[in-house]
Amino acid sequence: MTELENIVIDGKTVTFTFDADMGGQMISLSFELKLTDDTFEGTVTFPVAGLDPFPITGNRKSKPE
Repeated sequence: MTELENIVIDGKTVTFTFDADMGGQMISLSFELKLTDDTFEGTVTFPVAGLDPFPITGNRKSKPE
């Protein structure tokens, strides 16, 4: 299992990298997320020439106990 790396928390902004297996080739994805209450929005960047960062959003399904 791949773990999050280079985690930085600055106020309500979180950045990290994540290595993913893309068809047998490992690539490092870079995330930049802004947290607001139980939601987040931000971008994911792929290290592929000509591929722009794309938006990502989500929300928390449950709070930790």
